Amino acid sequence: MAAYLKVFAEGDWKDLAVIANDSLVLGRADSCSIPLPSDTVSRQHLKIFRSEEHYFCVDLNSTNGSTLNDVKLDPFYPYHLFPGDIIILADFPVKFFNPLDEYVQNLAFFFDHNFQVIKTLKFTSKTTLSERDLPKLSISFEKNSFLIEINDSGRILLTSSASIVDSMTFRLTSPGCIRIEDLVLTVSGPREETQATTEARLPALIEEIASASVKLGRQEKATVVIQHNVNVSPLKTSKKSDYLPKIAFESSDFLNLETVLWIIIIVSFTLSGVLLLWFVMS
Repeated sequence: MAAYLKVFAEGDWKDLAVIANDSLVLGRADSCSIPLPSDTVSRQHLKIFRSEEHYFCVDLNSTNGSTLNDVKLDPFYPYHLFPGDIIILADFPVKFFNPLDEYVQNLAFFFDHNFQVIKTLKFTSKTTLSERDLPKLSISFEKNSFLIEINDSGRILLTSSASIVDSMTFRLTSPGCIRIEDLVLTVSGPREETQATTEARLPALIEEIASASVKLGRQEKATVVIQHNVNVSPLKTSKKSDYLPKIAFESSDFLNLETVLWIIIIVSFTLSGVLLLWFVMS
């Protein structure tokens, strides 16, 4: 039996569509694999695709965004789907089912720029990866989040689900993503608790999101042009703001050398001015 989606309507989950192919697109446009009747959903809002036996979802830079079990999805990053996951496209909720899958392990996936999985890790405790052409790192799981310790130097881009622990250690919620140079690392762990919490507060959550969502007109242009079987690249976006800054120099969590020097200069000028004023007045 293939994976399938249900939609939340009239207080219950009702059948929406079977995921018969390797990918599909959900959105307001009639050309989507699954057209959605919602004025807050973008024309091409979200893509679901399969790699090997696993399914992933990608927000296509939608206007009102998407959440997975109440975790906000960063555009153009692949988030791993578990059976029972609730995806809310703007204020339109769907639930993912995959009867053939039993996810009991912590999982980590490395993606290239074509969204092809080049490495899958399954682990129960701390795992260290040291392979050619892949970043050298260690991954451990801590109650609904992952600690990623990166031993390679290079450009690291954080998503909204990631936080900084120290200079080379990061915490990612589950599910979560981080970009290391030209690769995307996606981590995923058991999430029955977060699924149950999202389910319990779903009506209130939908109402809350709906009140903050922008209603889109029929003339809205699609932010991403994507056909049914075309891969989306997480490394190509239309706006600079789609990328988060390099953490080593631009994150507010750090005082870098340049910032310290500016502080010293400003304090020095201030003290000089005070001394000069005191000299004149005396």
